[in-house]
Amino acid sequence: MSKKKQDLKNEQIKVVLLGDMGVGKTAILQRLNQEPFQELILTTFNPSFIVKKMNINGKNIELEVWDTAGQEQYKALSKLYIKNAKIAVLVYDITRKDTLTDLDYWFNFIYEDLGTRITIGLAGNKVDLFTEEKVSKEDGKECADKWDAVFSLLSAKSDKAGIDAFFKKLVEKYLENQNYDNIPDSIIENRGIRITESEIFIEEEKSSNCCGGGKNKKEKGIKIAFLGSNKVGKTSIINSLKGKGINKKYEHTKKITKKKITFTIKDKKKSVNLIDTNGNDCNDKELEIILEECTIIFLVFDLNERNTFEELKNLMNKISEHKDNIKYLGILGNKTNTSENEEVISKEEVEEFTKTHEGNYLQIDDINDLSNLKDTIKNAIEN
Repeated sequence: MSKKKQDLKNEQIKVVLLGDMGVGKTAILQRLNQEPFQELILTTFNPSFIVKKMNINGKNIELEVWDTAGQEQYKALSKLYIKNAKIAVLVYDITRKDTLTDLDYWFNFIYEDLGTRITIGLAGNKVDLFTEEKVSKEDGKECADKWDAVFSLLSAKSDKAGIDAFFKKLVEKYLENQNYDNIPDSIIENRGIRITESEIFIEEEKSSNCCGGGKNKKEKGIKIAFLGSNKVGKTSIINSLKGKGINKKYEHTKKITKKKITFTIKDKKKSVNLIDTNGNDCNDKELEIILEECTIIFLVFDLNERNTFEELKNLMNKISEHKDNIKYLGILGNKTNTSENEEVISKEEVEEFTKTHEGNYLQIDDINDLSNLKDTIKNAIEN
């Protein structure tokens, strides 16, 4: 085999170990590197790495495994060392419950910088100290399921083989993930939830279970998406529907979020997920997933800004590809409360656009009264 062909079978994968101080990241790294276990290991201040070679399914793999500092004051520095990582291993100490709950921070930390394609491993270390256990195996598995992570209980002290097997599973999962289409970055918020291609939406509510946030099982039900340019009021509409106060100071929505609301329809309560999107930052892949998941779509524009209406025309070109999946399409002309005397976008123009695309037009006021929109949503759900 030529050297060129041989090189094609080799792959370098950067791995980062993350977690609180004292959970055993350095000990795991040393054992992976065939070094003997040390009872006393100095606190890691300067990140270091080892290279571990393995062969999986005929593919030569070089793991570059980085050990990072876990102290609060070094978290900002860790961003420099996680760059270009493909696998992240979150480590906790089974004798310290706070080290598991603190992983919620590290989970969000890596997703904010590395995006959703990162392969996650969750390791509960120090199982040799089982008599002092404060974190059950079930607690660890719950977090692993939520994060779609490879899970293992390890002992850097007494189970070198277990560490090798864990990293082998991680690489296998990483290689498996490469068979999927790219899942977009910028869709994770500080909530700590599992992300899959068919479920990209961020939970607003936090659970009291597991690692401080997220969801424990897959939610079903109707999803309603609000699409449109930045600053048209999508977030305000959703907050108003939920009965929350409106922040009059504009804050750009950076992540796609899912917020639950309950409607009473024919004396029965129906749970609905409202999807808030990040306007012009919403890329084609994200939009495609949203349109596959959501059966009710509302396109929002600002009655005072013509460009926001023009943007709906671009969106409609993409939406038309998912026409069969959409059961209701609404066009929302927002901010009637601040609409200028001079008509920027005529009602006739919008109605013609709406009719062409078999939608329903509604003018709303996201600040003061959304009763008409609530009724529209209820009717859409009922039908």
